[in-house]
Amino acid sequence: MSAPASPTSDLPAEVALLQAALNHSAQGNTTPPPLPPGIAPEKLQAAALYLLAILRQNAGQLEAAEVAYGRALELRPEFPEALNNLGVVCKTRGQLTEAETFYRRAVALRPHYAEAHNNLGVVYK
Repeated sequence: MSAPASPTSDLPAEVALLQAALNHSAQGNTTPPPLPPGIAPEKLQAAALYLLAILRQNAGQLEAAEVAYGRALELRPEFPEALNNLGVVCKTRGQLTEAETFYRRAVALRPHYAEAHNNLGVVYK
């Protein structure tokens, strides 16, 4: 079973932006970095919910993580990282059919998403 994906360079720009803002703040900077043009507000909201879900999942708060991933997906249905991580939540709870569905959706959106492919393989073991 895989841990939730954490923000990396493969994530959408809005997730990377929020992660950079959090890092910026953690370093004691009080002025937020500028927002680049063209990022829709719903994408920023989805990214914030995604990051909140990771925090909840890492804290073992699976129900809260599931809710946050679900809300992120309502705002941005084509969010493979959120789908993959929601699959991890389901797998952790023993909901293998649901986990498989989320992993398959993630792979359909990003065919070369190695982590989602791996997680799908784990479900089949």
